[in-house]
Amino acid sequence: MQVDILALDGSSPAALGTSLDAFALANDRVGREAFHCRIVTGTGAHATLRHGASIAAVPLRQAKPAELVVVLGVGTTTVSALQRRLERADAHLATQWVSSAAAAGSHMAASCSAVFILGASSLLDERDCTTAPWLRAALAQRHPAARVRTGARVVGDGTILTAGAGAAHLELMLALVARFESKSVADDVAEVLTGEGGSTSDRDIPPCYAPPQRLATFLDAFARRHIDRPLSVVDLAAVAGTSPRTLTRRIRIATGTSPARFIERIRLDVALQLIAQTTLPLAAIATRVGYADASVLHRLVRRHTRRSPGSFRTTAGILAGP
Repeated sequence: MQVDILALDGSSPAALGTSLDAFALANDRVGREAFHCRIVTGTGAHATLRHGASIAAVPLRQAKPAELVVVLGVGTTTVSALQRRLERADAHLATQWVSSAAAAGSHMAASCSAVFILGASSLLDERDCTTAPWLRAALAQRHPAARVRTGARVVGDGTILTAGAGAAHLELMLALVARFESKSVADDVAEVLTGEGGSTSDRDIPPCYAPPQRLATFLDAFARRHIDRPLSVVDLAAVAGTSPRTLTRRIRIATGTSPARFIERIRLDVALQLIAQTTLPLAAIATRVGYADASVLHRLVRRHTRRSPGSFRTTAGILAGP
């Protein structure tokens, strides 16, 4: 895969190094050049990074966008400084180039202040996204059509992946490795870069970039922990870091059914376990699995098993209908 890393003047050398290291380690693990990286910048033959660092780069006007574009933050530390930075000529050029890259089918990834470049390109309109916590309010104000999520370090929506600052940029790189290579390779990369084995857990790698079956397993575990709550497709999509439409498609691939029916089956399974293993009345069990009253649960059990809930009181095994 061809990868363009867009580093405007003032970008962080740490973020650039993290990006290059993550992709290089992934290449080492798979024994081939799975990710071929090129650095692109606004103008000139070098990108001038923060703290006096400089690196050779290809000017955007000479760069045909790659399959994957990673946009680095522009190195500002206040909202007002970011607003001024976005008015510079190279930022406008980057906005146009990123827009054309997306239109040509490139996948886009950005962290921290770089998310504003995607916003200026209208790529965040009607999409879930995130940025550094101190920039979220400004992102929502500047791009009201974007769905800015709080409480998420990395958010994926279709071909767009956004992240916060600092360590979230590493999580962004691991998410890309997991998506375009495999989670096991991303785990290996994380172990080298963080010193923690298996650090690319479901928290670190967005579930939306796991295979559909792994996504379903992740959401099954989440639903069982919160089975007494309403769990809409919007809620599940937020947990998975994806859009409701994408989640619906991937749950159907994994389970052959809709998210609503998927959750219904889980509620039924938990309810049947409680019926068989406890002496709780049906009304109490209904409450525990998120239903308003016992009659709803009674109809659910009958529809899926063709048996009454009471018949499971003496059954050793648990039967969850299809």
